[in-house]
Amino acid sequence: MGRNFSDERDLIPSTLAWARSLDVAKWADTLTKLRHKSLIVVASGGSFGAAQLIAQLHGDHRGPLAVAMTPLDFIATVTHTDAAIWFLSASGSNQEILHAWRTARAMEVRDVVVMCGTVDSLLVKEVKAHGISLPMTFDIPAGRDGFLATNSLAAFTALALRLYGHEVPEIDLAASPKVPAAFYDRPTWIVLYGGWMKPVALDLESRFHEAAMGVVLITDYRNFAHGRHYWLALHGATTGVLALVTPRFAQLASDTLRELPEEILTARWDWPEDAPQSVLEGIIASMQVAGDAATRKGYDAGRPGVPPFGERIYTLKTAIASSAVRDRRATAVDRKLRACSSRSPVDCDDIATALEAFESQLTSTQVSGIVFDYDGTLVATPERFGAMRPEVSAALSAVLDSGIRIGIATGRGKSCHKHLRAAIGKRYWSQIILGYYNGGVIRALSDPCDDLKVGEKDSDLVRANSALGKLRELRGPDVLDLRPTQLTITRPGFREHGLWLTVRQVLDRLDLHTLKVTHSSHSVDVMPRSVSKRAVVERLASELGVSEDAILKIGDRGSWPGNDHELLSMAHGLSVDEVSSDANSCWNLLPQGVTGHHGTLWYLRHLRDGRLQLPAS
Repeated sequence: MGRNFSDERDLIPSTLAWARSLDVAKWADTLTKLRHKSLIVVASGGSFGAAQLIAQLHGDHRGPLAVAMTPLDFIATVTHTDAAIWFLSASGSNQEILHAWRTARAMEVRDVVVMCGTVDSLLVKEVKAHGISLPMTFDIPAGRDGFLATNSLAAFTALALRLYGHEVPEIDLAASPKVPAAFYDRPTWIVLYGGWMKPVALDLESRFHEAAMGVVLITDYRNFAHGRHYWLALHGATTGVLALVTPRFAQLASDTLRELPEEILTARWDWPEDAPQSVLEGIIASMQVAGDAATRKGYDAGRPGVPPFGERIYTLKTAIASSAVRDRRATAVDRKLRACSSRSPVDCDDIATALEAFESQLTSTQVSGIVFDYDGTLVATPERFGAMRPEVSAALSAVLDSGIRIGIATGRGKSCHKHLRAAIGKRYWSQIILGYYNGGVIRALSDPCDDLKVGEKDSDLVRANSALGKLRELRGPDVLDLRPTQLTITRPGFREHGLWLTVRQVLDRLDLHTLKVTHSSHSVDVMPRSVSKRAVVERLASELGVSEDAILKIGDRGSWPGNDHELLSMAHGLSVDEVSSDANSCWNLLPQGVTGHHGTLWYLRHLRDGRLQLPAS
């Protein structure tokens, strides 16, 4: 089993060269989503050191709190979170990482990042199928690792450095720090660390345990002082102490080592600066020491020989019990309570009563038309510039075949027209109306749309465009897009709500209260207050000669200032993601973990003979 460890180490310089040359700019939008969010990095085994590095890089990059967790820790302890989740896996196939990903999906985590060293892995396929994230995936030129993580870990570490704006250092394998030969005769090592050296300590612990080369106990310098030193009082003769030292902790390391009895075997690895790049150098040193330790014990670290019981443990199919799965109605109530920032039992009872009334009215309504949002509702947000998925196209065609008319209310213009025509048969075009620019322009899909940008621009929008264009953070090509009834701001590097606040503050300063500001999952739209997605509902109801209550409304951004807030606050507004705090409207009635276009399909599957027929649970 495995590959020769020394051969794997020899490939590390070429792996790092590959990591330096890889185009990481294509993942910029993925990382933008994380910048101002708390982060949980989920990884196991040899990838865990890289997970710890990513967590520290995130915090060092002016981000909120970040933590590395194993898949089982994540599954067992996280029941709901607004944090982003970053899954890190070399193979994307072990059951723990797959179960953790499925748990996050069930929790309806909005921001998910997947970094995987195998392009066609099961993890990558599932993430792409769900459509909430575009994975950062690649095949590492060095191929699969042997028993211990080597080139996959080097690649993850180097790419993490680059993604957070750091250079990947040149590594001289021959110059990696060593330990005295006597260390290899000690069955136990204590590894002390501070700051950036925690990932290196974790890697040493992982390698020595996984390949049975010794017991490594890791702790930071001051936690060592809280009783952990007593190990040396009883087992000093069989223990070595290795200090990982950067300049910030150099004095503390020296003072700590000085206090140890003279007979305690000690060593220190010193790096010249406190920098994330030192982590990569330290992990390479960890690999070197592990290889040497295995060689002294008479076997290869890449092929230690796994016992049958170890294989059986690794391949266990034992199901890990997830947190209690709520039924559909309990899940709907919980979503509303979160939107209200409440956990009060009284509020819970009131919300449950409101849900019962909402569902009763909804299921008794004969549906004549449906108005959909587009991005995040009919197409997954990461796929918004591509073709509509065939299953969604088929579902829309089936709705039209049943005699129900369709409206699309979108912040987009011509691009939506193009994609819808490609997805829906021409015979249906006259039955679909489009509200471009959030309802500012309404036309049938059968109508041309080449002149959408033509017309006199709203004077207050022109003022807003001029003022916003002077902001340093909003300069650059394609940031501001002014149309007659809408100004769209798209700015990589900003989270949408932060961008919304920036825009709203400028408009308030100019006293432009005639304009409103909404945001989607990828942009901010400014428009006159008279412009609304509600206009699409009004137009469709008028053409059908029915009440607006006979029109179902489906979107994803129902909480204010989301761009579907007004649409879903109407009667029979259904969300496939965010809900408002209003107990009388904008409900998400989907089963736990069903979101986005999957949620839209769920609603449509339960639309029979013009009525929504909801399962009890």
